[in-house]
Amino acid sequence: MTSNDPWLIAQGEEDGLPLLFRMRELVPAGVEPESYPHLVNIIWQFDSTGSGMPADDLVERMNEFEDRLDAVEGGAIGYLMVSITGNGRKEWLWYVNDTDRYMQRVNRVLSGSGARFPVDFQSTQDPTWETFRSFISGVQQGQ
Repeated sequence: MTSNDPWLIAQGEEDGLPLLFRMRELVPAGVEPESYPHLVNIIWQFDSTGSGMPADDLVERMNEFEDRLDAVEGGAIGYLMVSITGNGRKEWLWYVNDTDRYMQRVNRVLSGSGARFPVDFQSTQDPTWETFRSFISGVQQGQ
């Protein structure tokens, strides 16, 4: 991430519990969404405190996981666009050009440490980035 790559933080609610959203404000410069038609959701379910948020030690592990995935991001593979935390889960939403290549790279960067991360991966088609656009629209309407 660079200063030319603005991110924003937003709050929401689900099932009466707070949600925290971190997302890019814009599609990265020079990126054509149709070149990254696959939406990959990475989901980490956790036992939460009464607030639905992860405990501090778990936040550290989640940050380590996300830091490792930074090595995957870029024009050759894809982009992290949104992360959501709350209600007993953390989600990362990526747009990628090829899910098999993405998973190969993810497995490579995660296998180096021997650390295990309890995440599930789901992939759907979203060639117009409608999911990302609906997040941004929701934040803009809430301002």
